[in-house]
Amino acid sequence: MIGKIIANYKILDIIGRGGMGIVYKGKHIHLNRITAIKILPPDFSFDPQFIKRFRREAISAASLDHPNIVRIYDTGVEKNINYIAMEFIDGTNLDEILKKEERLPLNRTIDILTQVADALDYAHKKMIIHRDVKPSNILINKMGKAYLTDFGIAKALDGMHLTRTASSIGTPEYMSPEQIEGKEITYKADIYSLGAVAFKMLTGVTPFSGNTTVAIFNGHLNKPVPSVTQFVEELPKWLDPIIVKAMAKDASKRYIKAIDMIEDLKRGMAAHKFGIAFVQEKEKLDKERLKKEIPQVKRTKIVKKAKKKKGKGWLLVAGAVVLLLVLAVGFLFISKNKFFPLTGKMGSMVKIPAGEFLMGSNSGLKDELPVHKVMVDEFFIDKYEVTNQDFCKFLNAKGNQKKGGVYWINLDINDRIIYKKGKFIPKKGYENHPVVAVSWYGAKAYATWAGKRLPTEAEWEKAARGGMIGKRFPWGDNIDKGKANYLSDDTSPVGSYPPNGYGLYDMAGNVWEWCNDWYQSDYYKHSPYKNPQGPNSGTFKVMRGGSWGGGKEFITVSRRGWSFPETTNIGIGFRCAK
Repeated sequence: MIGKIIANYKILDIIGRGGMGIVYKGKHIHLNRITAIKILPPDFSFDPQFIKRFRREAISAASLDHPNIVRIYDTGVEKNINYIAMEFIDGTNLDEILKKEERLPLNRTIDILTQVADALDYAHKKMIIHRDVKPSNILINKMGKAYLTDFGIAKALDGMHLTRTASSIGTPEYMSPEQIEGKEITYKADIYSLGAVAFKMLTGVTPFSGNTTVAIFNGHLNKPVPSVTQFVEELPKWLDPIIVKAMAKDASKRYIKAIDMIEDLKRGMAAHKFGIAFVQEKEKLDKERLKKEIPQVKRTKIVKKAKKKKGKGWLLVAGAVVLLLVLAVGFLFISKNKFFPLTGKMGSMVKIPAGEFLMGSNSGLKDELPVHKVMVDEFFIDKYEVTNQDFCKFLNAKGNQKKGGVYWINLDINDRIIYKKGKFIPKKGYENHPVVAVSWYGAKAYATWAGKRLPTEAEWEKAARGGMIGKRFPWGDNIDKGKANYLSDDTSPVGSYPPNGYGLYDMAGNVWEWCNDWYQSDYYKHSPYKNPQGPNSGTFKVMRGGSWGGGKEFITVSRRGWSFPETTNIGIGFRCAK
C-alpha cells in the first residue's frame, strides 16, 4: 500500500492498525497537506447497510469542530477501498503511552481526561455519541494535547450484518452495561467508558479483566468497581467514589456531564491538599447539578437526525456494495480434457474422510445458529488457495471472459497479474500469493476448467475444522497471530502459516474463499442432514475463512460471509474441491 495513491492521497507510511482498519500517513497530492488515512478492512464492505451507515456517520462526525476532536477531511471509496482522510496528529495514542509507562501521575491523568471530557460534552450537545471511548482512540501530540478520534465508526457498526455481537460495537474492557446488553444507548455510555479509562490511567489495569470476553462482561454487569487503592496503595481513597459514580451500572446514577467528573477530580485534589471535607462538598454539587441536567440523547434521535443528512453518496454506496469481499481458490489444471498437476506443492489435494460433524457456533452470529449435525461424503479439497500463478495458466488458456456483467478477474484491482506481450503473467514476488479480485463466476469457471468444482459450505467448514470438535479456529480456541494472516496490510504466500489437522493451509485468513452455495441467513434451521448444498436460489454467494485485512472475529471456522457473485475484491479468492 505504501507509495500508492488512494483518491487524492499518496500513502507514505503506516501509523497503526486495529480491528477497524489500518491507519496510514498520507499526503494530499494537490494541497500538500499531511493527513491520516484510515483504510477500513475489506470485510466491513460486506454489508451494503454498513456502507450507508458508515458514510452517513462519517459526514455527521465531520461536522464536529472542536480543538480536542480529530477533524475529518474526506471520506469515500476508491477501487473498493473505503477510506477516511483525517487530521494528522504528530504523536501517539494513550494506549501506547500506558504500555510504556504502565500508569500516569494523577495530575497528568486529570489533564488528559479534562480535554477528552470537554470533547465528549461538545459532541453530546451535538447529539453525537462516541460509543468506543478507549485509550487507543485518544491521541496525544508531542506537546501533550489530547484528541479524541474515531467518532461514528462504532455507530456505523451497530446493526451491521457482520458485527451484531456486543463485543464488536465497542471494546469489552471499556463498554457500558447497556452496550453489553444491547439496550438503548445514551451519551452516558461514553461517561461510563471515560470512567473505565480513568481507572486504567491511574492504576495501569482495567477495572474488569478476564481470560474471556464473557468474564469481562460479567464484571461490568455484576461486580462492583474495585478500589483504585487495591492496585496502587499510594493513590488517595477519595478517587473511589468518583470512579464508582462514573461507572454506575444504572446510567441514571452516573455524572450528568463528562466534565462534572473532572470537576470532582480537581476539587478532590484541592480538598486533599487543603484538608477540605470533600464528600460534603461533593453532595452539595450533586444536588445543584440535578437542577440543570441536560436531556437524554437517545439512539433513536441520532438515527432520525442522521437520516436528514443523506447527501449525494447513494451512487457510490451502490457501487461499493458490488465491490466487496472475495475468497481463495484451488490448484489442478486441465489441458485437452486431461488433468495435469502443477509443478511443486500447488497441484496437491487432500482427501477429507466421510463423516459427521457439528456445523455452526453458539458463540457467533445468528446466521451460525443452530449448531446442527451434518453428514458429508468423502471429498477432496485443494491443500492451498489458488495462486496468481495458477490463475494465469487458466487465463492464458481461456482468456478473461465476462459473466454476470463482470470479468472473471478484475485486473484493475488485482495488480499482481499483468497482461504483457499477449500473455497473463504473475507480478514478480506475487507468484504464490492467492489470486484476488476473482468473481464467483470466475472461480467457478476456473474450477470447471481444472476438472473440479467449488466446495459446498458444509464441505468447507468440515475441512476447516481439521477433525477438531467445537473449536473456534482451525487450530483451537485461542487466537494466534502466528497461525493466520489477518489484520495485516497484504496477502501472504500460500502455505506461510501452519496447516490444520487435515494438512490444509490458510483455512483462516489470507483471503475469503468462495463456496458454491447461495447464502440464506436462516438456512441452518432447515438444512438437510446429509450433504447440504445450500438454498436453490438467492442473491448472495457464501464466502468463508476471513481475509488479510479483517479482524479475528472473521476468521473463525463457523463465520459465514456473503457477497454478490459479481463481486471482485482484494480480499476474496478461492480454492477448489472434487
